[in-house]
Amino acid sequence: DSGVYHLVVSNSGGTAKSKIAELVVVLPPEITQLTESLSVIERDSVELSVTAVGSEPLAYQWSKDGSELEGATAPTLPLVRVAPAAAGDYSVVARNAAGQAESNAITVDVIEPVRIVKQPEGANATLEDTVTLRVVAEGTEPINYFWLHNGRPVEGGRQSTLTLTELEAEDSGEYIVMVSNIGGKATSETAYLAVELPEGAYLVEDFDELMLGPWDSDGESIGDGTDWTATPPADWATVRSAGHVPATAAEFDGWTFVDPVSWHKTAGPARDQFTKGSGVIAVADSAHSGGEADAKFSATMATPMIDIADAQAGSLVLTYDSSWREMQRKRVVAAFEEDFEGDDVNELVTIAGSAAQALQFMRTGGAWPWLKLFGILKITEAVYSQSGGMLIDDFSNGAAFNEFEISFRLFMGMGTSRPADGLSVSIGNDLPNLTYPAEEGVRDAAFRVCFDAWDSGGGEAPAIEIFNGKKSIAIQKFQGQSGAADSEKFVKDDGEFLMMWHNSEWTDVNIRVADGLVTVNFRGYDVIKNAPIDLSPIEAAQFLFAARTGGAHQKHYIDDIKIRLFDSSSSRVTVAYDGGAPVTLLELNSQTPTAYDETVSLKLNNPVGAQTAVVAWDYQGHDNWWAVDNITIISDAEPEPTLAGLATDKGRYVIGAPVTVSFSSGPGNPRDWVGIYRPDMTPGEQGSLAWVYVDGSITAGDGLSDGSVTFANKLPVGDYVARFFRNDGYGQLADAAAFTVVHPPGVATGKLNYDPGEAIMVHFSNGSGNPGDWISLMHPSEVGSLEWAY
Repeated sequence: DSGVYHLVVSNSGGTAKSKIAELVVVLPPEITQLTESLSVIERDSVELSVTAVGSEPLAYQWSKDGSELEGATAPTLPLVRVAPAAAGDYSVVARNAAGQAESNAITVDVIEPVRIVKQPEGANATLEDTVTLRVVAEGTEPINYFWLHNGRPVEGGRQSTLTLTELEAEDSGEYIVMVSNIGGKATSETAYLAVELPEGAYLVEDFDELMLGPWDSDGESIGDGTDWTATPPADWATVRSAGHVPATAAEFDGWTFVDPVSWHKTAGPARDQFTKGSGVIAVADSAHSGGEADAKFSATMATPMIDIADAQAGSLVLTYDSSWREMQRKRVVAAFEEDFEGDDVNELVTIAGSAAQALQFMRTGGAWPWLKLFGILKITEAVYSQSGGMLIDDFSNGAAFNEFEISFRLFMGMGTSRPADGLSVSIGNDLPNLTYPAEEGVRDAAFRVCFDAWDSGGGEAPAIEIFNGKKSIAIQKFQGQSGAADSEKFVKDDGEFLMMWHNSEWTDVNIRVADGLVTVNFRGYDVIKNAPIDLSPIEAAQFLFAARTGGAHQKHYIDDIKIRLFDSSSSRVTVAYDGGAPVTLLELNSQTPTAYDETVSLKLNNPVGAQTAVVAWDYQGHDNWWAVDNITIISDAEPEPTLAGLATDKGRYVIGAPVTVSFSSGPGNPRDWVGIYRPDMTPGEQGSLAWVYVDGSITAGDGLSDGSVTFANKLPVGDYVARFFRNDGYGQLADAAAFTVVHPPGVATGKLNYDPGEAIMVHFSNGSGNPGDWISLMHPSEVGSLEWAY
């Protein structure tokens, strides 16, 4: 409707035209476009804009959070290098003569890029302690945190604080945290954490920081993927000795480190009884090594070289948790058998004396048929005054042993009613093939058993006697005409005496030395059972069977000889000082009973001056296991008590001067306190002259171990002591600190006026008593001395 209008009027008289009239229709403002709400990073720039239609002229006014912005009267509003304060709700009003239009709010969010305002601080901590590392970051939420330890992510490290509990040595190192938000990211400075051994500890190891992987062998399949590793902790050593027979399963070839749950599941029962072991444990398991039936398992695990230079001599104690299963059977290292069948005896056998004659007749079919062997060895026949022997040379390739088993069949009899002499078995080196008297064996042998049947009516015989070297360690007497009492003779189950000889029956003989005990089974009875023996290892041994018969014409036949030598090596815990020879702390052998779950403590007996120590677990196994965990070496020496310190800042105070008392190495209780007494006062019986808690108050605030307190000096002249007490009591924490309150120092001349050249006498009092105190004559208006003297 806007435009120019005019009026034309006419009548009969004519036409008239009006002046032009202009009609202007004013349109009110209408906002057609507006910047949407937005986010802007701090210090970036952004522009808000509006588009409005309506009759011109249009005027604009921008507002923030309801308040008009001065000078913001254009269709655009530039926000330059925005600060956080620029955040808010912006709106704009468009005006003209017909009215106004107000926009919706434009919400501007200013994103503050994350920044670290407090860096994480390193710490020194003790094993098993708890430490919290903390970073303070500011910026637009949410802020993300990502902690790293030595460059590797820390499990659970997604908060501003990182709490590490039950600290291990492996927790030492560098820690950083990366922080980020929508506006950016930042990386902290490095915080160093040092995890130290607790006071008095020299080694702490539980293997839990080792990284485990899945079983490698097909036969070891029951696990969760974190099952084992052959890699020991840093600077530890695992070594397989030259005598070790490799196991089929690499996971159990020597000392390895396993998850105890996986170990139990894949290796079998009873292993789960090691409840003291957790996380990761060290295992030597020959029962699950998968090797040969009689394979030798020989492996050692050793600690790093441990610095013990500051340890008190004899104070160190080794403690560890252990699971030990005893050997289920002996490992046979060598065996020998001879049944005297065929045309000849074993090449290691030498036959001598009457035994050789019997063998010769068997070979040649000689004229004496009663001397034929027919699968037996007749050491002596029923012929007067015969001695025979069978010597077996070393069949063990020089092995050393002190455990063995000898079994054979023996016929002893067919003589007169009172037999004579007997048979012996000797073990040793450089043995003869005959010995006399044969029934007593070789006297220089390492071990011998004598079957002495000489029943002459006196002495020890008939008897079976065992010798360790030349020392008799056990004897069993039998029925005969000896002087032995009936109570000394062996009685069978039926109450009858057991006889050593029999004229028609063979007997089985078994001699077994194992686990430090010796047993002889004869005619079905353990006639000597579990006699203690400390037999030194015998190397490259020979065995001699010898017999003699005298006038009684005793027969001594043997057959089916079987000898087995057992592995008698022992597992040990050892310690070596300063690179020296290992010293055995504990020995575990085949007689050590099973102990599935125990804590072992061993005194190391560290000598005076020892600088380093290495502890080793040397495992010599066969169908058993040894598991170890939670190893510590600590000193059991009582630490020297630390006496708290107490001192005044001066020894002499002028009346009214404040007295400051410093304390140190206190227990840190809030109610520890310091009191002032005269030297002759007894605390607890007489009240203090003045007192305060360690925070300087009489109401107990923060506990302090080190600090100072100040007393307003209202004390008269005299001698005093300050005392440091524990926790509202009278337990004195430190030696008393003595001080004196004195009058102010005084100085005076003898008179006011002196003649020139006259000596001036100066008197002084209440000085500090220091040799360096001095007196000066000075002009009142000058600072330099005219004369002075100490």
